[in-house]
Amino acid sequence: MCRFIEFILVSLLLLFIVAPKVNAQNYQNSFITIVNPVRISTYTQDPALSLKKEYEEIKKRDFPATWLLTYDAIANKSLFEVFSMMDERQEFGIFLEITENFSNASGVSYNKTNSWHHATSVFLSGYRQEDRKKLIDTVFIEFKERFGYYPKSVGGWWVDAFSLSYMQEKYDISGVLG
Repeated sequence: MCRFIEFILVSLLLLFIVAPKVNAQNYQNSFITIVNPVRISTYTQDPALSLKKEYEEIKKRDFPATWLLTYDAIANKSLFEVFSMMDERQEFGIFLEITENFSNASGVSYNKTNSWHHATSVFLSGYRQEDRKKLIDTVFIEFKERFGYYPKSVGGWWVDAFSLSYMQEKYDISGVLG
């Protein structure tokens, strides 16, 4: 056992001696994007107040951010009031998380399970391809009605290749958070 510990210690020492040093200043084209998924949740008593407080922290630091909104968040009037007061450095996109409300608005039967976060319920891939198109079209149309344009970015816990291809071809998305 003692020999094994010696081997590990020597290996780690060699790793630190031989490993190349990385200087962050050499990456002039690097950037960080703050992405905030926004959803209506039973865990949040006042979603608009929570969103407003989160934006205040972003604004205080003069950061740009991307806000990915679920269908339910896009359709919520009190949240939309907060989105409307955000500055022009904030980007808005879609967070692809299926809820019963979203599926009903799309004319798609919700895959109800014993927990909302099961993949067959919450992911687009839990639905047939023709239903995925209905869900995608519904959220993109709702987004455009609220914001006046189609978003360029989407995100989700998991977004399947079929859905990404459909959104890129039909709505010209250019960014995905996965």
